[in-house]
Amino acid sequence: MRMAQRDHDQAFTELLLLARNEENWASARVQQTIVLAQAILERIDAKLEPLTTRAGSDEEQVSRLRDLSDWISRCGGEDSAFTYARHENAVYGNCVKASRDIEEGDIVMRIPRKAMLSASFGLGRHPAIASSLLPHFVDNNVLELAIVVAFHKLNIETSFFRPYLEIMPDSFNLPLFWGSDMFVLIQATPTCVRAARSFRAALVLFYRAFKTIETANISAFPASRMSWSLFRWAFGVVLTRQNNVPLPSGGASVFHPPTDGTDVVPALVPGWDMMNHATGAMTTRFELESDCLVYPSMAKCAAGEELCMCYGLRQNELFVLFSGFCVRDSPFDSLELALPLPQDDIVKIRELLVKNHAEVERNQASGGEVFLSVSVRRNEGGVLSPAAWMSALGCVVDRTEAAAILRSRLSSFQEIVAAGLVGEQTQNKARDVLKTAVRDYLAPLETALVAVTDASKTEEGKTKLAALAAFQNLFSGQVEILQMISLSSVVLPEE
Repeated sequence: MRMAQRDHDQAFTELLLLARNEENWASARVQQTIVLAQAILERIDAKLEPLTTRAGSDEEQVSRLRDLSDWISRCGGEDSAFTYARHENAVYGNCVKASRDIEEGDIVMRIPRKAMLSASFGLGRHPAIASSLLPHFVDNNVLELAIVVAFHKLNIETSFFRPYLEIMPDSFNLPLFWGSDMFVLIQATPTCVRAARSFRAALVLFYRAFKTIETANISAFPASRMSWSLFRWAFGVVLTRQNNVPLPSGGASVFHPPTDGTDVVPALVPGWDMMNHATGAMTTRFELESDCLVYPSMAKCAAGEELCMCYGLRQNELFVLFSGFCVRDSPFDSLELALPLPQDDIVKIRELLVKNHAEVERNQASGGEVFLSVSVRRNEGGVLSPAAWMSALGCVVDRTEAAAILRSRLSSFQEIVAAGLVGEQTQNKARDVLKTAVRDYLAPLETALVAVTDASKTEEGKTKLAALAAFQNLFSGQVEILQMISLSSVVLPEE
């Protein structure tokens, strides 16, 4: 027994060391690192109780959806305008359908606070963990909520939230659930690097969660049941479903967080979170008077049609990494070009020049390389923003040009060129920096797009259609954005 415990402790130590070593997460080593991490996680889970899945047949799922509707009604929710249903496309799982004709602005859903699952209020904050465990996670409210979800999953037979938890999928199309083969398909793309970063962060949080639960020694939540399979499931639930709601004593009058951010906490909103995404207005609000989350329909919807809401006007990569899907041809899609910032004797001056135009990032996994991250948006029609040009200029100016620009206090590429502060050679260098960034982003995208398209046609790929379809939509959209860019001359939008 002692030897088994030592082996288990050793596996956790190896996991933490693997996650914390920056070199392991360099782009060229991501696949190897993922394979090692997954092998360690299998060793850990082999010593713990497995996660019980409850997928069931379609008939069982439909029955559970009816149970969910009844439960929300008993909690005081309003659902006379819609029904919960299975989506015609199995990839989408469950959905919400209008049971009558709905006009834009009609209030079709009210979910009371009582039905919400949170670590900060209500029945989610179970007495068994409220004082002995949750205080250890107050610095990370996403992890805290994942711990609460895991607790209720383990105790599902007696959990108040059982009808809600039973309609959850057993897995999610997120980096936590990808096999190493998925990382191979998208290798060298910026998305691969960011997906690996998300996976890496989850490993550290899993280590923290297990060790904290082990130390707390709570009979209702034994460490022997805190497996990686349970943790990633609970974390997946939170990543794909969490939304900020006001605390009972908070001062926020709408669903969106107040400016100081102190009055809201993440929570899961059963029923409401079953609506799929569609581009449109974000209409959800929280009514303090009724203590309910309220959803006025963002568009007209005929009886029998799917009722959707807008998750936010986010870039597609964020949808892929944190929601598991991708919106094809979204007008709000964007990507970030990486412009290498020279680490020379005027690096501080360069950073001053670009501080209002780009984020300065350091890639520790690649030996501390410093670069500027600048956004390129689909709705800009291929015209690079003034911020992109100023960022490129900051990468190539010499000391004399930089000093002249700072003295002039000009912050527009157009104005700087018009004032004669940089010559044609420097302008061409700035253009070359942008050309290189576009080319370096585009090449692995095109390779990955071919790889995922080919994979989707295989027998094995047919079991991963959701992930592969998301990649295809993401990469094809990014390729289109990059191909719209023309760098043959300095073409700037009107300011």
